[in-house]
Amino acid sequence: MKNLLFVVLLMLTAPIAFSQSKPIGSWTEHLSLQSGRSVELANDIVYAGTTTGLFSYNLKDNSFMRFSTVNRLNDIDISAVNYSEQSDALMVVYSDLNIDLLKGSQTINIPAIKDASIPGKSLN
Repeated sequence: MKNLLFVVLLMLTAPIAFSQSKPIGSWTEHLSLQSGRSVELANDIVYAGTTTGLFSYNLKDNSFMRFSTVNRLNDIDISAVNYSEQSDALMVVYSDLNIDLLKGSQTINIPAIKDASIPGKSLN
């Protein structure tokens, strides 16, 4: 009888113990930090563009953030990152010449160069 009770309790608690903590429909990103391509300092924040996404490190509060196609960016394989102090915006250029402008919490995608039929287009 004790064995039967143990098996029943085990069957009832197993699904709870091994269930996933992520809700259905949500994403988890696994981004590599080892393939940096471009680094830019913007005020007290250091941005690093990689093949998988964009990372930022705040020098004042030591906080670390990551940006990807899951939460903010429109593409992968970043070639260059440049900050404009005048417009307070970060420009992210991808290897296919797609461009994102990050200003505050807004992301503006500019696919004009990527979509243009220009022979031999490349980033210099």
